[in-house]
Amino acid sequence: MRGKSINGLMSHIRDSHNVNINGSVDKKRLTEMGYYHGYKAYRFLKDNSNPLNVSEFSQITAIYNYDMSLKQIMYPYIMKLETLLKNIVLNEIVTDNVSFSNIFENHLTHFRELPTGTDAYKKEMSKRLRLKSQLERLIADNYARPYVKHYINSERSLPIWAYFELMMMSDFGNFVSLLNTQTKLNVAKSLHTADSAIDTDGSILVDHIFILKDLRNAIAHNNIVFDTRFSNARIKTRVGKQLKTEFNITVDINFKTITDYPILIAHYFHNFGQPKSETKRFINSFLNCAEKLKTDLNNNSITFRILGSDYKLKLQAVIDNL
Repeated sequence: MRGKSINGLMSHIRDSHNVNINGSVDKKRLTEMGYYHGYKAYRFLKDNSNPLNVSEFSQITAIYNYDMSLKQIMYPYIMKLETLLKNIVLNEIVTDNVSFSNIFENHLTHFRELPTGTDAYKKEMSKRLRLKSQLERLIADNYARPYVKHYINSERSLPIWAYFELMMMSDFGNFVSLLNTQTKLNVAKSLHTADSAIDTDGSILVDHIFILKDLRNAIAHNNIVFDTRFSNARIKTRVGKQLKTEFNITVDINFKTITDYPILIAHYFHNFGQPKSETKRFINSFLNCAEKLKTDLNNNSITFRILGSDYKLKLQAVIDNL
């Protein structure tokens, strides 16, 4: 089986996909984005059963540029937010002893709030033990890191901050879910996001972490984000309800479009005290990005399939209610 050159792929796009692509500029753009994980992946929404019915290669380029811009905008914020969340949790659990064994016995104790012997108790205990094993594997896998080697060679237990340095977002989400209710509530208060109306036990942070984890990993690995195909989290309705109430948004927030993700990010920075001007710049950058996509596509049907017809209403509501 012979592969195709860039010129051959351009001919294939014209003949088989009925997409107008010609000239050196289009050739350069196709080379930059790639055919299999670029052009072909940008022709549909979420999966190949939902084609976007583009007719011009310039439209593919517009979607590609939009996707790259989204990642450029969100990367520093999602990394900054991950650090903030970890630091706040650390601050709440190291008041007396920084050893992992102490944290494990005195804070990762949500299982004690469940009736002994029930399915919920067994599930929580199993999850707790799996997390402990996973973190022990992280230490073994990262022995070569200087700070890990220092503690291991000194035959000393690693402090909890060392585990946090190694944790992926999924590990962190599992860690937070296992914290007892009082610790979760203390974290929410420290973040200034406590909401007793819909979150009596502080667990909504766990929902948020797993939503953000999917986004963070997609950005970090330069995967496609514009249509939220990266999302694996089961998103609870209370997350959307919380954000709608906070920013006085009148339409649904369900994370089916990328528009809802910056709203969740803004929720944390706004409540934690980031200057309003910076949060507004962040949201405005999404609005400007969306407007550029709309102009470049020159096709409202495709635009609204990607963005949702209410994207401007949502983002403007956030700006107006900061």
